[in-house]
Amino acid sequence: MKKRKLTSLVLIAGLCMGLLFETTAFAQDTNKAWSTETVQLYYTGTIQFVPSFVVPADAGYYLTEGKNVKQAYVNYTRDNESVTTNGGRLYTGTASSTSQTTQYSATAHAWDSLNPWASKTLFNYGWIYF
Repeated sequence: MKKRKLTSLVLIAGLCMGLLFETTAFAQDTNKAWSTETVQLYYTGTIQFVPSFVVPADAGYYLTEGKNVKQAYVNYTRDNESVTTNGGRLYTGTASSTSQTTQYSATAHAWDSLNPWASKTLFNYGWIYF
């Protein structure tokens, strides 16, 4: 009997803890952008989209509901200047039609500053619609 009560208490405590920690999840993951940092020194940022995908409500990633993406870009900046290794915004290819099911993507890279007082390196991305 004690074991059953203990198990029930542990289960209830676990459920309560789950309510305290919120996980952010977007409604879709077809059109998305993300950035990873390696050893607090090197950044890799990627953006991807599928032209035939109509953006739903609350899609996240600053997407506009009801639109189809035609092209996208990624960029890293520091002090409002690009620090991406290719020298600026990196664009995906341009889709020719909203019926295309091909996935387009672009990946950018940037080195972080070794100066501890330097401004933050920021990940920027954007969408261009049909």
